[in-house]
Amino acid sequence: MWPTEGRRRVRALGTRVRLGLALLALGTIAVPTPVQAGEYPDKPIRLIVTFVPGGGADIIARYIAQGLTQALGQPVLVENKAGKLRALAGTTRERIAALPQVPTVAESGYKDYEVTLWYGLIGPKGLPAEIVQRINSEVNKILQTRETAAKLEIDGASPAGGSAAQFQAIIRREIGVWRSVVGRLGIKPE
Repeated sequence: MWPTEGRRRVRALGTRVRLGLALLALGTIAVPTPVQAGEYPDKPIRLIVTFVPGGGADIIARYIAQGLTQALGQPVLVENKAGKLRALAGTTRERIAALPQVPTVAESGYKDYEVTLWYGLIGPKGLPAEIVQRINSEVNKILQTRETAAKLEIDGASPAGGSAAQFQAIIRREIGVWRSVVGRLGIKPE
């Protein structure tokens, strides 16, 4: 079940995380240049993770890549391309054990702060629908296994899965929510 616009939760680093992995033929993150669906995949697939190695997104991506490698018969290679980040606040009720010096959002004065953290796969623009469907189907199969649920539970995550259309709707909703927040607060890029 996906979050509603009005109530969102983020619980990171060792707490519950919604995991929504669906492939969407839209953006910049996964899969090589488009090829004919009949021959796909005919070479290794790069899965680019825009977070640091060893974090939750990286661990989940590597686990999913392992399952896709087996399902598709081609290596799925995870590549981390993270920017520089500085933690301002933890979104859990308690301080994050790995970052004890970082206050929680509640400690910073926002008691009702709720956001849902999710992960997803996004393919390059123009990716054929057959390829989107195949990868989406394989990822959903991986997410439905007991082994996956157990693995994700260790990191406080729970598998959600879904269709590419559902994931696209989530992304659009999130963009709208956060665009509104940024506009209302007058946040400007530095």
